[in-house]
Amino acid sequence: MCVRYLGFVLLAWLLEVFCVSAQIAAHPCAPPALEGGYFIPEQNEYPHEATLIYACDAGRKPVAEGWWATSSCQNGKWSHEPQCVKENSCFQPTIPHGTCQKRWYEENDMITVTCHKGYELKHGSSNARCMNGRWSSLPVCEKQADACGEPAKIPHAVIIYQEPQDVFASDSELQFECKDGFESKNIKTLTCKSGSWFGSPLCRPQDRSPSQLPPGERQDITLTPRQPSPARYCVMHPDQYYQYGFRLPSAIHLYEGQTQYLFTSSDCHIHARCANSRVSLARCKYKVSFHFHHPIIIPHHL
Repeated sequence: MCVRYLGFVLLAWLLEVFCVSAQIAAHPCAPPALEGGYFIPEQNEYPHEATLIYACDAGRKPVAEGWWATSSCQNGKWSHEPQCVKENSCFQPTIPHGTCQKRWYEENDMITVTCHKGYELKHGSSNARCMNGRWSSLPVCEKQADACGEPAKIPHAVIIYQEPQDVFASDSELQFECKDGFESKNIKTLTCKSGSWFGSPLCRPQDRSPSQLPPGERQDITLTPRQPSPARYCVMHPDQYYQYGFRLPSAIHLYEGQTQYLFTSSDCHIHARCANSRVSLARCKYKVSFHFHHPIIIPHHL
């Protein structure tokens, strides 16, 4: 009973400490100095996450869209400082793929736009003037001719150290990494040049024998005589060579380009070769002596 009581007291104390710490970290906000406007509610102090609503006197408007605006207290600072500007002022415009320097502009101000990487100001649209609360025109950021789009998907790989985006500036470089079990024998870099990606984005299975591969990947590199594949191995399965008059005691794996001599009990040999991911067989018409290295003896079943 005492243990349960002590546990409850400890939990209550921890909660109290957590709440006090949270209150210490979240600072209140002082009321804003709003010239030419008013706000509600009027308080000497506003707690964290409190919302303030304000409007402006005649001839002025909030530094936000609409004739009234809101701002919230975020740990001692307002989400935007409440402010009333002249009605003929202009707000910061929204320019796709571009940014502006200021939140608002006065009458006759000229806008300055910076385009994002991979974009440039369209010819003839680089200037805009604030006139009676509106922009005379707005600059346009368009994709650069030598910029690249998102690179094509690389099987068995991911792009590292780079967030996805629609456009990449010329000379941009992307690094890719192959997943476990795959490797790239080339430099793992893609480079944007003249609107195209250059590099060797290829992840191949690591050099392993079929018995070392996970079950889900063995089919990618295992080959039967009637199943072509871009793999590095051919497999001669038992019970599939009756037309040659013999039966293999077990499966035989051949590397691409490898040749194997298989001897029957009648001293004839079968020439087996893995080429272009297929097994080709040729049977000699004469007897031979056993001078080949590591021959495989096959019972003769003619």
